[in-house]
Amino acid sequence: LYWSDEVQLPIPLLLYNQTQVIPGSGNGTFWRINFSRVEYQVLINSNSSANHSFHGYAYEKIAGVAEDNWVWSPQRVVDMHEPDTWGILQFSNETDPLHRPSKLEYYEEWPIREMAMSIYYAQKAYL
Repeated sequence: LYWSDEVQLPIPLLLYNQTQVIPGSGNGTFWRINFSRVEYQVLINSNSSANHSFHGYAYEKIAGVAEDNWVWSPQRVVDMHEPDTWGILQFSNETDPLHRPSKLEYYEEWPIREMAMSIYYAQKAYL
């Protein structure tokens, strides 16, 4: 099973002020990416001195209650700073009037990247 989504990314803005060469977003290019949502349990507070507000409603986080975290691809831990666990985004210039997903290309770098990640985590666990 799989799912697909169409997202319009402002590529020039993502690449703005970069000092290193970044691969483009051409057909068949792969990027590592993840999306995260963090949701806190809150209490609506009519007190105008509350720390936060949303659409005119003041709210406060409930102390001692952990937040809920959702991610597009599993992270193993609550930490978005592990790009080796992010999903793979494949760019495509193809258009299909029936909105069928584009053909998935083989990500040639994946096997060696996966092996390097496995060695890294084995060494980290050993030390």
